[in-house]
Amino acid sequence: MHKALTTDQRYSTQGSNEGISRRRASRFSSVITFVLLTLIVAVGIVIRLHLLGRKSLWLDEAASVTFARLPWMKFWRVLWEYEGNMAFYYVLLRGWVHFGDSEMAVRSLSVVFGVAAIPAAYALGKRLFSTKAGLISAALLAVHSFHIRCSQEARSYSLLVLLLVLSTYFFVRLVESPRQHRYWAAYILIGALAVYSHVFALLVLIPQWLSLGRARLRQIGLVRILWTTVGLTLLVMPMAVFVLLKSSGQIAWISRPTIYSFFDFARLLTGDGGNALLVAYAVFCLVAVLWLPRSEESKSPNVNERWPVRLVALWLVFPIASTLCVSFVKPLFYERFMVMCVPAVVLLAGQGITAMNRVSPRVRWVLPIALCLMVSLSVWGVGRYFRSFASTEEDWRSAVRYIFARQQLGDVIFFAAAGRGPFNYYIQRETVEHANASSCIEMFPSPGDPSAGVSSGLGPDRNLSPKEKVGLAAKGHNRVWLVLYHERSPKHNAEVAAMQAALQENFRLIERHIFRGMGQDITVALYLRAR
Repeated sequence: MHKALTTDQRYSTQGSNEGISRRRASRFSSVITFVLLTLIVAVGIVIRLHLLGRKSLWLDEAASVTFARLPWMKFWRVLWEYEGNMAFYYVLLRGWVHFGDSEMAVRSLSVVFGVAAIPAAYALGKRLFSTKAGLISAALLAVHSFHIRCSQEARSYSLLVLLLVLSTYFFVRLVESPRQHRYWAAYILIGALAVYSHVFALLVLIPQWLSLGRARLRQIGLVRILWTTVGLTLLVMPMAVFVLLKSSGQIAWISRPTIYSFFDFARLLTGDGGNALLVAYAVFCLVAVLWLPRSEESKSPNVNERWPVRLVALWLVFPIASTLCVSFVKPLFYERFMVMCVPAVVLLAGQGITAMNRVSPRVRWVLPIALCLMVSLSVWGVGRYFRSFASTEEDWRSAVRYIFARQQLGDVIFFAAAGRGPFNYYIQRETVEHANASSCIEMFPSPGDPSAGVSSGLGPDRNLSPKEKVGLAAKGHNRVWLVLYHERSPKHNAEVAAMQAALQENFRLIERHIFRGMGQDITVALYLRAR
């Protein structure tokens, strides 16, 4: 009897020791995961802050700052009449510019959203697949050049990515626990804020529900689905009214996609690390989609693990496919809009890499090699992005300094089509940073354009032809600066030609300089009144 009790005690002690060992291993694994995630986030912070203030603000970034500085009444009027699509971002930026309005300060808000998306992607990847897949997805997002680019712009795209990741996370939680009301409330609120960050967020919210099968829909219940639909509809109703009534022609500048432009976008979507990185992403995304996991109890495919893959795959495919199809009738496909698909592609790639590791012990060496390869190519893509700073977007900073160095008292500046926003921004920056006086420069049209929510300033003469307007504004001035932007757009060619013709009647061109940019060139021309 004594021996039996001793044996039982020995087995009990052995089981207790095994439990302690498992708990220690679990705690050690959690510490390692925390350390790795912290390092990944730190790398993401350093990269996104690198050269943050080097580039000049481009047209849309300057518009963001202009909107954020407006008085509240005029701010709401501008959003309703002109730029309601990114309303939530502009509201946040209004508070942020109080900390500073330099290029670095303004863009740092997007950096905050971009960095926050990294641990959010880890949490979503862990919830959908595994801790390992979450860490790989976070690592790929941290060094993804397309996401870094949007995280360094004073626009709403990095905020959109963060909100869509959070929306998908809470969607997964409510599907898993449909009786938890806090998940439904968080999902509805974050989904609505994502739409107010960019209306194309609907192209991610829709495939979330399309990914559910009949069994999951029955589990959720018709009543909850109806309440969610009603709640989202009521919250985004103002945006729907804006799109229907106020946004006509705002995306008319988007060109129809071609095979070559789509191929360039595909490389951008996969980190812009060349064809090798594009192929690597394609392979591992296909592995994640086509690999049929098998449950431990049986040899049949594990259906429970297919829904997360289907959810992320639809997130990747649906926005791109739908905008491409509509673009045959009206062009809607634009690469910046599709940054919303970046989390989906890194999540699928992360799952594909871990799936290769689980197929067979013989191919477990694929995981570290594949991860090192993809991270290395992604870092190379990040290097390409930073090396291209000198040739990307518009160099409004240099254009303003060029005029400031040659200005004279009584000069007047004409703008053809666009450019007042960034020009005003850098006039103020020159005044603050270098004490350059700008009182000698008068503007035409008057201080205000559609982007600033102010009238043209010509009063009863606003219906005059461009030639008559130029003649009226140039009266009494000996020197006229003409700033041309969007010259390549046929829409503005007639206006530009009319302004140049009106100037050439009484002025002669004495100086002309072109500031090159990958987006658009800026042409600055100086005219002197003919004697």
